Amino acid sequence: NRPVLGYTSNDSIVDKAGVSVGDVIVKVDNNEVDTPKSTLYCIRKITNEKLGYRGIELTAWKPPPSIHVSLAENQCMTEYHILSNDVPPTSWDWKSKYVVVGGVVAKPWVINLYYGKRDYDIAVSEINAKRPKVSVKVKSWSLIGAKLITPKPRRIHYSTKNQPWYYIVVQTHKGKSIKISHPIFEGLAPLIEGVKRAIEHQGF
Repeated sequence: NRPVLGYTSNDSIVDKAGVSVGDVIVKVDNNEVDTPKSTLYCIRKITNEKLGYRGIELTAWKPPPSIHVSLAENQCMTEYHILSNDVPPTSWDWKSKYVVVGGVVAKPWVINLYYGKRDYDIAVSEINAKRPKVSVKVKSWSLIGAKLITPKPRRIHYSTKNQPWYYIVVQTHKGKSIKISHPIFEGLAPLIEGVKRAIEHQGF
């Protein structure tokens, strides 16, 4: 139950310092921390003393390459208007979205679609600031009771593309069909695992 970093925003101070998701926070300024609770307590205490986050020094331990950290998020091509589980007839029918399963601002069983990573970063910032409503557009569905129609990714080849796309189809318990595709299997793999975990989640 160590304080593991679960999110970084693009071009942030943390991101530029080389800190990444999966790193373990071991110190806040000169205070050793070993749980998420003690880490948050230290950060809040020092923030109140310094009247802001500036000047807080975090010391983190970076796991070796043998420890794989996977985020269930990526920029993908999506389709969620066609009622059937069939893939769109042309590549133009897909929309590019930043797909996030769970994440730091949603329940583990929720899938959210943003325009891009920047919009996701804005949503994280606004929710952490306890704003009543985020300013960015987002499509959201619960995956409790959903079905992964394609346990193994399938491929579709459009004449307008140089290579086939890998895709999965997820059907919510209300019958909504969500298709997610990526030109590289590795780009889709984290989302497949995230969807499977979300579907298996019991919602408590």
